[in-house]
Amino acid sequence: MTRDGKPKGFFYLDHRTVEGKHGIILDTFATAGNVNDSQPYIARLDEVRLSEKGKVIYARGKETVERSFADAKQHHGHRYARFRGLRKV
Repeated sequence: MTRDGKPKGFFYLDHRTVEGKHGIILDTFATAGNVNDSQPYIARLDEVRLSEKGKVIYARGKETVERSFADAKQHHGHRYARFRGLRKV
């Protein structure tokens, strides 16, 4: 099956994982042209997430998020709800 205006042949896609702050390429790999970008990305992401380094990074991010909720409760009155029901909110 072909589409009008597209060249005929076999094609490959180049996928890259880039570090966000400095734009350094961390990983690169090729797939067939008919593979959706999300399929290999999710598989590679799971490899990183389940590694020891990935677990350390997740724990650090979790601490940051939990700290912000704790500050909101302690210093900004988010510990208790003032009203009940949708009409009063």
